[in-house]
Formats: sequence, structure tokens, C-alpha cells
Amino acid sequence: MRITKTGEFCAAHHLPHYQGECANNHGHTWHYRVEIDAYAFPELLPNGILIDFKDIEKLTRDKYNHTDLNEFFENPTCELIALMICREISYYDPQDKWDNITVSIWESETASVTVTRGDAYCFFGRNKENETR
Repeated sequence: MRITKTGEFCAAHHLPHYQGECANNHGHTWHYRVEIDAYAFPELLPNGILIDFKDIEKLTRDKYNHTDLNEFFENPTCELIALMICREISYYDPQDKWDNITVSIWESETASVTVTRGDAYCFFGRNKENETR
């Protein structure tokens, strides 16, 4: 099965390690898509829900809407935002029983990034303590 949650949040940011316009404070209406793939084993669905859509919203819209992303990230690129969301969603699957988590973030209609749980593990490591980047 595949669980999909889409949404958007409005947030400002600037890229301190970038030379050009994006080094200045500016904002986007960010769009996101979270997909979780898992087999429908009964033990993964004890109450019929793999993950509550509200939990995904807590880690996306509720967390970042109307904020300055530089308060959460030193260098809030689309890539790093997607990696962090993917990593945080993976905490809902502490035994790695889901097949995959995919997070896509669009900062505009023509600019997006897609990451998987494997990407997040490569970047942060498997431990929660390693997410200080």
C-alpha cells in the first residue's frame, strides 16, 4: 500500500552559503508530497492506520507555516528541508518495517527535490542524535 499526503506551507528563508538573490531574505509557498510504502501486514495496522495524516501535517505545515526557515536550518535549501522531513517521518517507523518513505518539496512550480528514507539515512545516519546539521 502507499499512503500519500500533500499540502503546502508559506515560509521565508535566505541561503547564507549562496551568492546571488537567494542570499537575501525571501519567501515561497512550499508544496510537499509525502509517500509511505508498506505491505498491509496486520501488525503494521493495529488500528487500521499506518500513520495519521495529522502527524504528517505536524512535521510539515504545522511546523513550518509562516516561519523563517533559518530558525530551523542553518542553510534551508529545498534539499535539506526534504531530508529533515523524511528523517522525522521515519521516527514513526522505528523498526524500519515500512518499505520506503519519499518526500518531495517544491519551492516553485519548476523547482523541486525528491528524497527517500535511504537519502536521509545517508545524510544523517540512522540515529536521531545525528540530526544536528
